[in-house]
Amino acid sequence: MITAIKTPYLPDGRFDLEAYDDLVNMQIVNGAEGIIVGGTTGEGQLMSWDEHIMLIGHTVNCLANKHYM
Repeated sequence: MITAIKTPYLPDGRFDLEAYDDLVNMQIVNGAEGIIVGGTTGEGQLMSWDEHIMLIGHTVNCLANKHYM
């Protein structure tokens, strides 16, 4: 199963990476085998290319550090 995951934001417009990591971990613990980054509420269309690449890299690092990969 591959799930799309929402991207939480802080009030100042930055990504809330702590909340994001919690969402990623919850998906994996509950059986997700992959994550679609920036793919639920259209936020992927609003991210710059650099933001999208950073969030993908962050997701890979988060999963690798948890030994999910």
